[in-house]
Amino acid sequence: MEETQVEEKKEPREIVVRNPHGQLVTRLVDEKHRFVKKKHGLVEPKELKKAMHKIFISAERGPDGKPIKGAKTRWRKVLDALIDTASYTGDEVTFEKKIIIDGEEKIEEYTKLVKDPKLVMAQVQAAKLLIQQFIGKEPLSPEDRESSENNTGIKIVVIPTPELMHKEVVTERKSLPNVPAFVEAEVIQQN
Repeated sequence: MEETQVEEKKEPREIVVRNPHGQLVTRLVDEKHRFVKKKHGLVEPKELKKAMHKIFISAERGPDGKPIKGAKTRWRKVLDALIDTASYTGDEVTFEKKIIIDGEEKIEEYTKLVKDPKLVMAQVQAAKLLIQQFIGKEPLSPEDRESSENNTGIKIVVIPTPELMHKEVVTERKSLPNVPAFVEAEVIQQN
């Protein structure tokens, strides 16, 4: 029996080299003394989710790095900003109106509520997000549910033939006469 030799790949080893700027850095080298890239493992989704959760629930920290007592968490700040955006009513602007009656000038002041269209769109999106987070996603209509289940990209539509007004089928058509029904002509008489 012949034994098959399996080559074991050795892990790259670290060496310390001097870079062009004169600083000492560590590099990975394989068994043939070639530089090798460091393998960066992908972050697991669970780990990422935990890290983001930890950041969001942590309170604001002071200059010493310790949490400030009574400070709002990042999640609370985001939530407050969303609620403020969703419930913003607009800016009140005061206008002056000059009225001339019988030669006398009167100045009337009135206030008007002004809303920016982009702000209104932001309000709608913030409200949708809040509703979706706290009430839940609204259920799909039956048509949307069917289209999402059968999302093949091709849809076959059967169109029935319309009913005819005259149900008799005409196989031959009568040919029209080649002679016009009327003639425009001048009559010339000779003596």
